[in-house]
Amino acid sequence: WYAKYRDGDGVIREVPTGCRDKQAAMSVLKGLTDRAELVKAGVLTSDQADISDHQQTPLANHIAEYIQHLRDRRVHPDRVNTTASRLTESAAACGFRRLADLSCDKLDRWLVEQANDVNRKASAAVCNGYCDVWVAFGNWCTGKRVSGKKSHMNGEKRLLTNPFVGIGRRDSRQDRRRVARAMTEDELARLIDAAKRRPLLEALTVRRGP
Repeated sequence: WYAKYRDGDGVIREVPTGCRDKQAAMSVLKGLTDRAELVKAGVLTSDQADISDHQQTPLANHIAEYIQHLRDRRVHPDRVNTTASRLTESAAACGFRRLADLSCDKLDRWLVEQANDVNRKASAAVCNGYCDVWVAFGNWCTGKRVSGKKSHMNGEKRLLTNPFVGIGRRDSRQDRRRVARAMTEDELARLIDAAKRRPLLEALTVRRGP
């Protein structure tokens, strides 16, 4: 069954109820019309009404849509894969199943555990990487869209506010696992020598056939 009604902004909408039974579908329709009346009366804003539609959707679905959004923006595949991996791993570990479950404190506690874990010993840079992907995801859920150096808030709203804004970041300068240094004279000489010999080596290397 489908429900046809006029929303709080006066727009006629026709949406699937997900019900096979007519009485159950009528209950869904009543919920939609009641919400529209609240919007008309000013008790509920249009944004709040739209946001409520997303609250029962599994978080995994929202993450999948966000990852597709990154691909559509032609974000580098490595960055997309890293973002997907970090969001999925930490969401499962923190018990994030719905948008309402998102918590800055839970994520922060989990990151502390990863940093103290003797097997993982996550660096400050890694922990900050997890913070970055959740802040970006939270911004996307509030409707923020970025195009180059410009941004706007006209995207679909799934959250009123970003729960990860202001999450504490680690000082990566105090926890550097790799320290950059200048090359020694010997290393520089060997690098130049290898660069000189590489074209000839490539030309003489047989990669196909006998």
